[in-house]
Order: sequence, then structure tokens, then C-alpha cells
Amino acid sequence: MIAIRNHNIKKPDPDKPINFFYYGGLGDVVLSAHALPSWIKRGYRFQVQSENEGKDLVWASAGAEIIPKSYIRYAFSNSPERITSVPWVGNKLGWNLNRYPLPQIESKEILWKEACECKLSLPIPSTDLSMFSSLVPFIAIHPRGFSSGEKKNFPHNVVQGLTNEIVRRTHYNILFLDWEGLTNVGNNSRVHYLDKLKLLSIPELKAVLDMASCLVGCDSGILHFVRFTDCPALGLWYGTSPESLALPRPLTTHLTLHSFTKEGFGIVRGWTDNISYILEWIQKIIRN
Repeated sequence: MIAIRNHNIKKPDPDKPINFFYYGGLGDVVLSAHALPSWIKRGYRFQVQSENEGKDLVWASAGAEIIPKSYIRYAFSNSPERITSVPWVGNKLGWNLNRYPLPQIESKEILWKEACECKLSLPIPSTDLSMFSSLVPFIAIHPRGFSSGEKKNFPHNVVQGLTNEIVRRTHYNILFLDWEGLTNVGNNSRVHYLDKLKLLSIPELKAVLDMASCLVGCDSGILHFVRFTDCPALGLWYGTSPESLALPRPLTTHLTLHSFTKEGFGIVRGWTDNISYILEWIQKIIRN
């Protein structure tokens, strides 16, 4: 275990909650939120500036109070460290543990373990989601990120080929989780597009993923968000790496060609452009 010096540990001040504003994508918010309970259970309080309803719900699920304004920025930055076999070294969340505005409270080894084990809950939506339950059994696919698409997005031949093979070789329907309507693999009665059904709130997204037999996703907010659910997931990584950006989850497998394999991350070295190989992995992790 890596020790830290006692005089560096800051004691919580109940009269001075830690407040900050945070401008990041859904994936970064999900990762950061899963770290906060380590501080909260040690007596700290958090206030986070409101950004939008969905992200506010994620912060609130971790125990943070949502406030109108803060002047302190939480710069959740990428790790400058080289990836090693130590799980948190070279990882984005690992780098930001114990870093401002989060006070130093414990060794990163302990905080990393607690974040990996953290399970947060979201409110149950009251809206009608029968248009999604009628698709069961279905595989949810999120092929496009909201930023750095050239590094994250599935190549079109993978999207088209995977769609064709799922329809041809399995009995599952497909639901493309694409808010912008940029995914189009043609018309098929078993292929459905989110933008043509209903744009989902954060609680609704959780409910839909809970219906899915599995999620196949790129490096994106949804692949990180799936840890709010019990849905098995397969991440396909192209120009980024799970060791740098993911928080390990037993139900998530990461398929990549370029990664240094870290124990406990669920990483498999494999062909991310081989449709048959991807489908084999989907069938391994899928729940019936």
C-alpha cells in the first residue's frame, strides 16, 4: 500500500463545503461523481454549479448539492503519466484523485478501489418508455462520440457490417443511441434509431439500458454511464485507450488493438475491425 504523510491530510470543515464548476462531457462527470463518495463518507460536503439537468442528476446521485454559481474550476485533466501496470497510474480519474479542489485524504490505492466499487443510483423515470420495451430483446449500439470523433467513432464499415451480421445471425433487434441522427445503415424492421423514437433524459437512458441485452459503445459518455445499470457492455476502442480513460467495471469488456493490458480492466486485445470477432464477443457477454 502506498502511504501518505499525515500532515498532508486535510480535515473536513463542516462550515466550508467544497464548491466548484465543472465543464466536461457526460463521461467525465460520471467518473468524477463516482469518486466523491470517498470524500463525503469522511465528512466532506460538495456543492457543484448547475450545468444541465442530466449532469446535475449525476452529481446529486453522488451526494453533491447543486448550486447556481461557483468561481472555482475543477479542471479534470488527462493524466501526463506514462501507463504502467498500476491501475490508477496514467488513468484520467486516477490522476485527479487527491488533486485540487479535492483535498488529499487517503492513498490513491484506497481511493481508486473505492471508486471502482462505488454504485450510484438515479431516479426512476415516470415517462412512458413502451416504444423501447417493445423492442426487447435488443442490442444498444452507440457508435459516435460527441467530441474527438476521429479518435472515437466506429468506422462506417464496422457500423454497417455489425448491423448486417446481428440481423443475419441473431434474433436481436438493434437500437442506435444517436441523438444527432447521423447514423444510417438503411431501412430494416429490426433496426431502430433513437432520434426517430424519443430523445432520452438521463433517468430514461438508464431505464432503456436496463432493458437492453447489452451495449456496444465507443469511448463516450454512454460507455462510462452504463455503470449506473446492470447492462453488460462491450467497448470498442480505436484512437484512445481504456487504461487511460475508463474506470474498471466487472460487466464491461474493452476490445482494443493498441493497449497495455492492465489487470482488472476487462481489456481484450483483438481486432476492432473484424465483424465476426466483435460479434463473438457480443455473444459472450450478452444477457438473454
